[in-house]
Amino acid sequence: MNALVVGCLGQDGSYLTEHLKARGVAVYGLGRQGLHLPDGTLEPDVSIGNILLELRPERIFHLAAYHHSAEEMMRDDGEIMRRSVEVHVLGLLAFLEAMHIHSLESRLFYAASSHVFGTPRQTPQDENTPMDALCPYGITKAAGVQLCRMYRHRHRLYCSVGFLYNHESPRRRSHFLSRKIVQAAVAIHRGEKRQLVLGNLEAQVDWGYAPEYVDAMVRILELDRPDDFIIASGSLHRVRDFVAEVFDQVGLDWRDHVSVDPSVLKKQELPGTKVGDYSRLHRETGWAPTTNLARLAAILVQAELEQDI
Repeated sequence: MNALVVGCLGQDGSYLTEHLKARGVAVYGLGRQGLHLPDGTLEPDVSIGNILLELRPERIFHLAAYHHSAEEMMRDDGEIMRRSVEVHVLGLLAFLEAMHIHSLESRLFYAASSHVFGTPRQTPQDENTPMDALCPYGITKAAGVQLCRMYRHRHRLYCSVGFLYNHESPRRRSHFLSRKIVQAAVAIHRGEKRQLVLGNLEAQVDWGYAPEYVDAMVRILELDRPDDFIIASGSLHRVRDFVAEVFDQVGLDWRDHVSVDPSVLKKQELPGTKVGDYSRLHRETGWAPTTNLARLAAILVQAELEQDI
């Protein structure tokens, strides 16, 4: 079997590539520089149509994403929307069209997001929760979901959707909240920093572990029929809880080192509680998360401590 991972250099793409290779799958990766071959070489400027025509991959994982954190400097909404449409909608459309023309037997997984639900109308959310996105990331991810549904029903393509909730790992970039907290705690532990300033400690998050979530993606494409699935931990924790677990890992009381400044948040946080009900996924594939918040914090902190060893 061969597989194509779109967005192969990101957190999920890198873990998915490793997961698939461990199963004996020949993995091709598509990133900004071109097509990464299983032998480690790179082919730049390869068209999507030619890739699918030549490879006819049994599995395609569309993980490419454009987003920014709540604490990054605000960019122009129009620019963010244009970039989001390019990645989440037009990029996906190119693959669906290429599948329709060149590779009808391929199976595609599209990584959607809990952001498609906007301010959720129900808690927890499941696959029937109405999409009501209110930000460029969510709006364009929702459009991607609808594209998958259209090609699934109109052209009988096998294209499944995963609504992914927050999932973290040591491979998160430093502007993500989880990584920012871990890096600060380790720096304070080492005496390199004194204080961590956050925008909101009371925000509630459904946090999971990225390597487990890519396993869910693989399982979804092994089903006989395509469908939509929530991929989530099903548990809510305040940012305060995560901060406490992280600082505890380095033997510090977070209350001595963390302060709150709402002005740190550069974009408005949406009201509502986002927590996913993964029962359909569990029922269909047997998947369930096993890494709780304390274990997640321990994994992230240990990896950060080992970086400079």
